[in-house]
Formats: sequence, structure tokens, C-alpha cells
Amino acid sequence: RFEGVQHLLGRAQPFVMKFPECCVCDHVDKGEENFLAQGGSEKLNYEPAQEPSKAKIDSASEKSRLQEFVKDFAKCAIRGCPCDVIDPKSGEVFSASYFIDPQLQKLHLKRAQPPETTFRELTMRHIKDVMDADAADVFIPDSVSSSLRERLVVISFTDNSSNAFVCEGSAVDRDRFIMCLRILRLYAQQT
Repeated sequence: RFEGVQHLLGRAQPFVMKFPECCVCDHVDKGEENFLAQGGSEKLNYEPAQEPSKAKIDSASEKSRLQEFVKDFAKCAIRGCPCDVIDPKSGEVFSASYFIDPQLQKLHLKRAQPPETTFRELTMRHIKDVMDADAADVFIPDSVSSSLRERLVVISFTDNSSNAFVCEGSAVDRDRFIMCLRILRLYAQQT
């Protein structure tokens, strides 16, 4: 269940971002919190993790706000969020959507043009890092324009598969995607 992500928030890196509502889903169903556990539909209980001193979230209210923010992101991503994707082989940029499965274990990149085929399926536990263009400059193809770079998210993997390149709608959406996917990656690695 999604509650398992909450114990990981003590490991989240400090951030300065305010928490706008989900940009994709105008009306997120606040009662929709019954994501399926990987093995079935039973509720999983997790022990709270120890909070490292350097990554401690100062107040309980901030931690709670972060939890709600990640939940809202996950709810939107399960329904599908529009984005652009860059094919690392050809450099082609195309309209797509990303989806996270209800078990929060896989990220699917699907082409927006019919037929809506899956371009790539990414296993969350194999994600090594989620970076913006500044942090991932050496991985970005030369053909990527500066307007795409400011919205670009680069996802690298521990299994040496090729990087994934996702362009969000804005720099704010990019930062939200990076922060939430890093937390969901930790969750996937713990399950």
C-alpha cells in the first residue's frame, strides 16, 4: 500500500519547493489511497525508518505535506500525465504520457499518437538517479534544444539500460516529477 512510502520520507533530501496542487489532475480524489500491494490486495505494515540527522524534515506538518504531495503525484501518474519523450537512439521528440502502475513498481512511457503503444517500461527499483538537465548534462544528446532542457528529466538506471528522457510541461512540473520519483524509487527498492 501507499502508506509504505511514508516511512521513506525521512530520507528525502531537503528542498525549498512549495507544494502546488497537482498540475495534471485538477480534482484529485483525496479518498483514493488504496493502491495495491505488489503481492496482492492485503495491507502491508512497515516499520518506521530511522531519520538520518542530515536529511531530517524539521516539522511534522512539513512531513505530512510532503506525504500528501507524493500521494497526489502518484494518483495523477496512475491516471496518466502528458509529457514529451526524447528517443535516445534517434533524438526524436514525441508527445507521450507517463503512467505509474498501482503497485508503484513500474513507470510506463506511452506514445500519445494512436496506436498508443508503450515506448518504454521502466522498473522503479532499477532507477539509479532522476536528474534535471544541469545535473545530467553529459548524458543529454546534442540535438536537445534549450527550451526542452529547462523541462527535461533524465532517468539513469542501475542495470546499465539506456537513460530515459522525459520533458514535463514546465520547470515546476519537472521539479515535482524529480522529487516524487526519487521518493517512489526508494519505496520500490524497499518492497
